[in-house]
Amino acid sequence: MRKLPLFTMLAVALSGPLLGCFEQLDDDPWQSDPTSPTDPTDPVQPMIPDLGVEPSQDTCLNPTPSAPAGASSSSSSSSSSSSSSSSSSSSSSSSFEGSGLDATGSATIQIHMEIAPAQVMVRDGVTAAWQPAIQLSPTSFEATVHGPYMVSVVCEYVSVVRYLGHDIDEWETWQVGRTPDDAHDLVAPCVGPPGVNGMGGTMVQAGQVQLGGYVNSSTDPDWQVIEYPLGGMDHDLIATTTSGILVRRGVEVARYGETPTMPLIDVARSGAPFTSAMFAATNATAGEALAATVHLTTPSTATLAPIYQGPLAAVNVAPSAVLRPVDVQTVIVSATQGTSVRSLERAFRAGWQDTYTLPAPITGGQWAIAAGTALQTASWTALPALDSLVVHIAGGTASPATHVRQDLDLSAAYLAATQVRRAAIDTSVPGYQDAWRLDLALPYTRTLSALHASCHENATSSITETVAGTP
Repeated sequence: MRKLPLFTMLAVALSGPLLGCFEQLDDDPWQSDPTSPTDPTDPVQPMIPDLGVEPSQDTCLNPTPSAPAGASSSSSSSSSSSSSSSSSSSSSSSSFEGSGLDATGSATIQIHMEIAPAQVMVRDGVTAAWQPAIQLSPTSFEATVHGPYMVSVVCEYVSVVRYLGHDIDEWETWQVGRTPDDAHDLVAPCVGPPGVNGMGGTMVQAGQVQLGGYVNSSTDPDWQVIEYPLGGMDHDLIATTTSGILVRRGVEVARYGETPTMPLIDVARSGAPFTSAMFAATNATAGEALAATVHLTTPSTATLAPIYQGPLAAVNVAPSAVLRPVDVQTVIVSATQGTSVRSLERAFRAGWQDTYTLPAPITGGQWAIAAGTALQTASWTALPALDSLVVHIAGGTASPATHVRQDLDLSAAYLAATQVRRAAIDTSVPGYQDAWRLDLALPYTRTLSALHASCHENATSSITETVAGTP
């Protein structure tokens, strides 16, 4: 799909010459023989050169963005956010007075996106009126702000979401709360549809196949893998079963209007068995259900390939033999109790740290709907250390072919400056259309998440509810 991982990932190092192509021998589908001929229909994964670098579990998972002059560091923002959750004594202006503003006491922000939006509005102040942003080009806008501010962007995606084999449209509302001490360049998640390219083929085993930005799966063997709409021409194919993984490098994707047949996908014959690992959460409580989720991404994959989801005791992870230095495999350990989830994500390879300390939960989190409206309000009494607080709502509209997605992202600096204890996606913005609103009569999901990223960890504390709708 069009969404990328929540956090950008960097490559991790891997040393030693490794061969990533395995052949079936006798009765052991996982026995490898480097001297045996390879299947001529199965592209050979070339030898990985010795980079002279030892694997490091401290390799940075998240790059540190260049901060604007005078901006607070991530750690200081998190600290101020955490303290603001338990105390309201600080001045509402103290967190944004500084070099984030110019000599005139203002700052110019820019908003960029890939496709032309339906609406871009800015509110300069917590209670100020919404105003249209200044349009610089069809996909670039700017505004002048003087303190905590809000931006609201609405985008339409035409026939890019597939549900039960049918194309449907999606409206996305993206709102952010920032201060001049945050980065002045904002990138809205308004992206174009992927190119309509495709591949067709057969997978021998039941499992799943990821190519570019799409994942197909089947519980039946000898199933058809067809029509992946992809934006680029060369992508890595990642196929998995319950016991093994196959990674094909540099698969050339069909050009527009073509759907060629790819070589047979046979994980047992051409892949490698998973390596088993055991994980632990040191601060899990007796009432929490623990689980691990494993993903793999390569430089050419637009989404995370799912590898495993289940108990911590015997977790399937990709073996080092199929991984290249630029590949990133991550393991998320999560603890769920009711609607509350705490999770920690790290890059992982066999032998790396397998003990996790989970973040603190959101305290006092709850949802409410304003009477007679579709306004979804999330509230809380205390938050863990964070970089941003995100409200996410997704559901349907009165039109069966239209989906609605709404996101509100409040930075740590905004939370500290405003001392807010509740947040809602504002659908009363002037010019906001009924087609962009959620239909409360239909099922929908709503999530409140506190996100915190360090160099090599991503921590998330969330409260998620699925609402059946009101007939």
